[in-house]
Amino acid sequence: MAAMDSEEYTYWMAYNRIDPLGEGRRDWFFGMLASVIANTNRKKGSKPFKPNDFIPKFGPPVKQTVEEMKGKLVEIAQHFKDAGSDLVRRVKK
Repeated sequence: MAAMDSEEYTYWMAYNRIDPLGEGRRDWFFGMLASVIANTNRKKGSKPFKPNDFIPKFGPPVKQTVEEMKGKLVEIAQHFKDAGSDLVRRVKK
């Protein structure tokens, strides 16, 4: 940054407003890529995925009980059918 004068710095600030750099841009790119792959493989008639469906949303941590965590894990595992069926059985113990 010491080698960058204020004119160049101002240029980069303006450029970043038009074409953002950084993590948000990367998240959007991978969200777009994931939505294309998911839409290619979704069932006919099902709702199309959007890039925002795959972009992480950060906020304050959510407090959960152990039972709530187990319930979420079972819900996720059930989506994996064959691979997850063993996991579902082990988590319900």
